[in-house]
Amino acid sequence: MFRKTCALALSTLMLLSVFSTGNLTRAMGKSREEENTIVASEEEEQDVPFYGKKTVDGILVSVKADAGVFPKKSKLKVKKLSQKVDKKKVEEKVEEKLKEEDAELLESFIFDISVLDAEGEELQPDNEKGDVKVSFERLNILAKGKELAVFHLDEPDAEPEKLSDVKVKEKEKKLEVKTDHFSLFVLSVIDRSEDDMETGSLGMEEGEDKNLNEFLSEGNRFVEGIEVSSDHEDIVRVHIDPDTKDVRIKALKEGKATLTIKNKVIVSGSEVEQVKQYTVIVQSPFSGGRLGQNMKYSLSGEGKNMTLTISGYGYGDDRERAPWFAYRDKIKTVIIAEGVEGLGIRRAPFGYMENLEDVTLPSTLKEISDFAFIQSNKLKNLIIPASVVEIGSQAFYKEGTDATHNTIINRSSIYLEDTGKLHYNHSFTTVKQTAKKKEEQKKRGVQINSIRLYQVPS
Repeated sequence: MFRKTCALALSTLMLLSVFSTGNLTRAMGKSREEENTIVASEEEEQDVPFYGKKTVDGILVSVKADAGVFPKKSKLKVKKLSQKVDKKKVEEKVEEKLKEEDAELLESFIFDISVLDAEGEELQPDNEKGDVKVSFERLNILAKGKELAVFHLDEPDAEPEKLSDVKVKEKEKKLEVKTDHFSLFVLSVIDRSEDDMETGSLGMEEGEDKNLNEFLSEGNRFVEGIEVSSDHEDIVRVHIDPDTKDVRIKALKEGKATLTIKNKVIVSGSEVEQVKQYTVIVQSPFSGGRLGQNMKYSLSGEGKNMTLTISGYGYGDDRERAPWFAYRDKIKTVIIAEGVEGLGIRRAPFGYMENLEDVTLPSTLKEISDFAFIQSNKLKNLIIPASVVEIGSQAFYKEGTDATHNTIINRSSIYLEDTGKLHYNHSFTTVKQTAKKKEEQKKRGVQINSIRLYQVPS
């Protein structure tokens, strides 16, 4: 009896086991195929984190977001704002914004960033699901000790919004910023100092140690009793040479410092304290870089006998000033190779270069910017090619006791003036050109237009 009961119980248990694994789903009204479909559907609907990256002009742009912020199969799209008109609009808007902070835009990189769904439609993040971070990496501009900021615009004509949650990692040459929507992002290199392009600014390479008198004009040479101080001793340190007793300055690391020189002078019988300040920009040693996607520059040589070579084609990216600014007192030769039409540097790309002598301009060049060679007083003879269609004001202007005489052969159709735009100073520069003043061109036009043809009766 006991054995029969056990056998019956075992049979019932086995039957229940088979029923549970095979027929239970059918008993609940679901087939095995339907069950598998439900599981697969749940997996497809599960939220996943988003990550995408693209490299544009050597800068790695990446976007990462928490799970659920973007649907699965979303993809990143990054492109550079290439339309010159739109780029100019954006930069003007950013410059206006920076003026409110007494800051100046030096350089900008404008990216149109978007995230697309599986059908290619643009998406905006679901901010309730989590955060979105945009990163910019391989930023060689960080090596110049400049301040970085990121602005966001919905379109080129819109008001820029300065993003506040920005993290800069100098060692990794990386900037990371939080955002809540996508469109135009402006990575901006800015400067908060006063105008550095005047002769009161000094460029040094990290590790350099120089006699202060090497920087100063004759009237400002150091004499006993003058006080010299640096507002950032960790960047530029003032010290006295124990042997010569000269005042020296040493560049310790990248960045910017202000030297203040105080001197007491006699004015109308009274002692007056005279104060002058010089901005010192310290830059890491480097051998070159890019002016744009299709243009690069390189520095070669050493000491005050360096050669700057610019090669590529077309136009460089718009920027306020030259990236070789800290080397301006060391460059002796400038070579711009064939193919280059314009540098994109708005102001004084080769200005205030006290040792610059020889310049080669290509037959493809179209633009010479404002103050292009201003106060490069040792500049020798040069030829402006016929291809040039625009020459900025004071492009070749010289003055001062150290200015040497040179001759410019102008083959372009632009008339070089020693008044008005003041392209050059006739005291130091002789210009040979076939182009005529606008007044003369107009006069010729009037003479031609005044000719009338009459038929004389026979």
